[in-house]
Amino acid sequence: RIPDAELSRLVMSRIFATRIAPHLRSPRLDAQELAVVARFTESLPERWLVRQLPAELVPLRDALGPRAPATAEAARTAESAAKVLRRLRCFDEAQVILDSLPQRGFS
Repeated sequence: RIPDAELSRLVMSRIFATRIAPHLRSPRLDAQELAVVARFTESLPERWLVRQLPAELVPLRDALGPRAPATAEAARTAESAAKVLRRLRCFDEAQVILDSLPQRGFS
């Protein structure tokens, strides 16, 4: 069995940082890329994210968060991006995205 800390480093550096991240162009503008990111983050054990965001995921937080382009494509992926950010425990960034969405009327 691989110790948890070692497994975390392996997954973050060898899988995410070298296999997934280099192929991401703009996950806030591409729903398929965002789906890949969501699936990856959902597979991470919660305990890896509780203390702090792993350094390898900081650029992802920045790409998904409020610094993402303000385009129609980004608006369409906003709720999914906020869900990923909440999973990464980036609650403030997720809330900024959700607050920027037009309010939906109640029917």
